[in-house]
Amino acid sequence: MPQPKDFGFGPEERMVRDSARRFFRDNCRPETLRCLVAHDHRKAYESEVQPAPYDESLWHRVVELGLGSLVVPVHAGGAGAKMAAVASVAEEIGRFAVPSPLIATLMASRVLDTAKVESPDGNAPAWLAKIAVGESATL
Repeated sequence: MPQPKDFGFGPEERMVRDSARRFFRDNCRPETLRCLVAHDHRKAYESEVQPAPYDESLWHRVVELGLGSLVVPVHAGGAGAKMAAVASVAEEIGRFAVPSPLIATLMASRVLDTAKVESPDGNAPAWLAKIAVGESATL
């Protein structure tokens, strides 16, 4: 009987996970989230006009670390990481309740890369290139 495939994290995925964990542990203290929503949580999360707040300086550091472009293929300027690496980063985002557009950007990147079709604002490769240099995106 064939052995089932091991779907655990390989060395590259562990390296990405550990890097994300250290970064979020050092930069995403619970106080950060509290400060973002403490003034008026209803305004922050129930408004149809204003999106939920996030720390833009934190987002820029996430981009510098390369996490924003994990899913973007190498030919578009990203890391072209495997989905196991993305899953490991998603776990760390949840662990530290990271207030950022990272999950939305990773999902949008995956859809754009998979679809490879024209999008309303241009085309998928153009948007992937924007994400690779730090733009956030959502579906």
